[in-house]
Amino acid sequence: MNFRGDLAESWHTPNPVTYVFHLRRGVRFHDGRPLTSADVKSTLDFIANPANKSPKRGALRLLSSIETPDAATVVVHLTEPYASFTVNLIATAIGLVPANAGADFSRHPIGSGPFGFVRQSQDEEVVVERNPEYFGGAPSLSRVRSGTMAARGRPA
Repeated sequence: MNFRGDLAESWHTPNPVTYVFHLRRGVRFHDGRPLTSADVKSTLDFIANPANKSPKRGALRLLSSIETPDAATVVVHLTEPYASFTVNLIATAIGLVPANAGADFSRHPIGSGPFGFVRQSQDEEVVVERNPEYFGGAPSLSRVRSGTMAARGRPA
């Protein structure tokens, strides 16, 4: 249970309700924009906002405020100590979205991971391609296509 950062290179807790994250430098979204603390703040603010009805909102229920003193630092304040807070931020739980993502973001998502979105056909397939700029090293597969059996003309 010793976590290692992915997008956060390091973090510390100066007190039980404050987390200071230092983002990995050089990480870029698939469209080439750098990933910054503004993107982290925007993503967490969106999830925490009850009006957005995010299913991930419960993970941030003790969020009080977020500061971004510079492009690589995020300071999160909680309303009370919450031992599981960092577990709720792992990549499989929350994916970061660019701060200025438009209303059509769900149709063409942009991330910072090893594969970038190419296209999707509702209930049929999703296609992603290798991200040669991935900070963890480009994956060996160049493209992945995931589809349903029914989409390929076979019984589901």
